[in-house]
Amino acid sequence: MTVILNPPTSWNTGWLASPLDESTVTGQAPVTVIAGITLVSGTLTYYPANNPGAVATIGTSTTGTGQIALFDTTGLNNGGYFLLLNATNSVGVTQTSQAYVTVAGDYKPGRVTATVTDLTVPSTDLAIQIQRTYDSLLRSQQSDFGYGWRLGTRVDLLTSPMGDVTFTLGGRRRTSTSHRPPPSSPTTTYRSTRPSRECMVR
Repeated sequence: MTVILNPPTSWNTGWLASPLDESTVTGQAPVTVIAGITLVSGTLTYYPANNPGAVATIGTSTTGTGQIALFDTTGLNNGGYFLLLNATNSVGVTQTSQAYVTVAGDYKPGRVTATVTDLTVPSTDLAIQIQRTYDSLLRSQQSDFGYGWRLGTRVDLLTSPMGDVTFTLGGRRRTSTSHRPPPSSPTTTYRSTRPSRECMVR
């Protein structure tokens, strides 16, 4: 398997105090601004790191000090997201602040999942099944089986803007590798604890 990593990007966290940049969040995460900043207007949005066009709005009138909003992750699929604050403070300064967070956790009230087995191939040891699974957290994503549907057994791979690689097996088990490829090395090899598995990152 080969993963092509784009050059690391950078952004300004600016007035955002929490969630911390590159942190992991669960449940309802408070969004706060740094001490001494009072917002008189602003818009707070977020989008998946792998789909910048899917922007969702948390608040269009983000004002005040301290905690300005809650980032509710209970309705989001786990993975990387960017929080984006476009705001003006009390002295007339306008600034864009941005933070990258990883949504985690299994508490997703209202989540609907369903698995359908389309074909079973009998075997003396382990039967081979072809399944498709619906997940309401993915209802806005279209695949070969329609919106929200995916192959029941799969391995998803996500690379963060910092170059971290995360594998998700079957939509549940996640394994992350934190790594910053050296600038002088165009190719990095990731190896699991099993010799038969290897991931080439170029």
